Amino acid sequence: MASAMFGKSSNPSPSIDRLKEISTWVSSVFDLDELLELIIDTATRMVQAKASSLLLLDKKTKKLHFKVATGEKGEEVMKFEINLGQASPVLWRRRVNPSSFRT
Repeated sequence: MASAMFGKSSNPSPSIDRLKEISTWVSSVFDLDELLELIIDTATRMVQAKASSLLLLDKKTKKLHFKVATGEKGEEVMKFEINLGQASPVLWRRRVNPSSFRT
């Protein structure tokens, strides 16, 4: 009914299907790490990216830690942390430069 109200077709796009899939995982996957990996992997495929990552902030140290990283250098970047003030310039670079991170 809502699709008719907003002029959308009754056949959802693949992106909508993926979002529905993610919402199902949120309520059925009990391991947070597994859920985050599923979400990042799906989002990466949806936007046809070569790599993606999820960083979490450690409030005590004010550092960002890679929680999930995909792509060619995914495993490599997982060992790095980023100072909070350093995050924007480093994360917007087109290529990961490990010397930009601190272990």
